[in-house]
Amino acid sequence: MTRLVFTGLRNGREISITWEDGALSGDPDTVAWIKYYAAAMEGSIVGPIGGPYSTTDHLGDPYAASELIRSVFPGDVRMVGELPLRIAPPGAIQ
Repeated sequence: MTRLVFTGLRNGREISITWEDGALSGDPDTVAWIKYYAAAMEGSIVGPIGGPYSTTDHLGDPYAASELIRSVFPGDVRMVGELPLRIAPPGAIQ
């Protein structure tokens, strides 16, 4: 089970969004926007620099979800929780 809580300023007020194993909760307007954005990005590569990346079900992947959630906050975002360890694909140089 992975649980991440993101907090930052959005539209002049502090907002917290929780991602837990693919489910979002928190400010209803912001959750709706993140879901809309994730759907719009379906089929596109989403993830942090260096990966891992997803191309579908972005909110089901903690790395892709983290990037999408962070993108809706215009400034600094605090995250509480730990992303799973990145596992290099077979043949990757570590």
